[in-house]
Amino acid sequence: MKKLLKNKWSGKHDKCIVCGLTKKKHACKGVCMSCYDKNRNVGERKDSINKISKDRYDRIKNTREFKDRRNEYMVRWRKTISGRYSKNRRLRQAKYSRYIKNLAEGTGRLNFKKDKNGIRYYCEGCNKNCCITTNIQPNTNFFMGNVNIYKEEQIKYCKKYSISPPTR
Repeated sequence: MKKLLKNKWSGKHDKCIVCGLTKKKHACKGVCMSCYDKNRNVGERKDSINKISKDRYDRIKNTREFKDRRNEYMVRWRKTISGRYSKNRRLRQAKYSRYIKNLAEGTGRLNFKKDKNGIRYYCEGCNKNCCITTNIQPNTNFFMGNVNIYKEEQIKYCKKYSISPPTR
């Protein structure tokens, strides 16, 4: 094995031929470790790895052992704070989405007496700056997360149907 000169980065090169730096160690063919790894994960190799992973998943996804492990993991995750928060957020999204749809289409049961004291804000989903009254009551259990979720659902509705939001 040839001894490298002290000021040489590799046997034939003073620096990486891809990035031009000498901070990382030499991997091979005049390329540093980081550039070598980036080049390895491009193109056919990446596609073949993805195919192998997908084939393996397709083989095991319907097995009893895989389903049991996945269910155990989900039970543990739901008990965490983030799992409970995620579930509650999804429930609120569904509730507000139904309310907005019913309000816009005039269907379903709406309690206008209760809703007229709801929180008001200006719609950001359209250019008309409509004043929206939500069904969220400003009481002791209120927090801004509910209003933000309501706004997100309102904007989704405006974009989906490309109409102005329902106002009262």
